[in-house]
Parts: sequence; structure tokens; C-alpha cells
Amino acid sequence: MKLSDQFLAEFMLEAREKNYSYSFFLNRNIQKYVLVFMVYGLLCLTMLYFDLMVGLALLIGMLFGNLLGDYSWILAIQKTWEFNKKIIDWDKVETLSVEEDIEETDS
Repeated sequence: MKLSDQFLAEFMLEAREKNYSYSFFLNRNIQKYVLVFMVYGLLCLTMLYFDLMVGLALLIGMLFGNLLGDYSWILAIQKTWEFNKKIIDWDKVETLSVEEDIEETDS
């Protein structure tokens, strides 16, 4: 799936408005997290059912690693967000957010 310029511009404007907080990121990705927890939960229950504690420990470690990686990624973005807000041409982003993607209209 190719993301359109319009979609990305709308995302940037929303991120600017909400200051790219962790709650903003979580709200944008809640479906992903629900799916991840469901899959890991099902796998953990399977490991418990078959009494595979090593597999259970590995799954729990992978889940926390996944969450920690996302959290550290957001922290890294937040550290540079103020600088990014200064250098981004917000007029151009606003223009892109209301225009249709040229490639989509040509197809």
C-alpha cells in the first residue's frame, strides 16, 4: 500500500497539532496494538497449555521488546520534533493536505 502525499500531509498536520505525543502515536496505532496483544496472548496461552515455560518467557520477552522499541522510537522523534516543526514548510504541507494525489488522478 502506497501512502498518498495527501494522507501523509494530513498526518503531519495532526502531529503538529498534538505535538507528536505518545498518546497521539498510540491512538493512531491502536488497531496494531490490539492485534499484537491478541496474537501474543493466544501464543502465550498455547505455551501455557503445553507447559512450555521457556517458550512463554521468550514470547513475553519479545512482546516487551516490541513495546520498548516503539516507545524508544517515539522518544527519539519527540527529541527532534521541535526542530522539525521549525524547518518544515507548513504552508506546503497544508497545500498537499487538500490536494488530490496527482498519481491517483492520472490512473
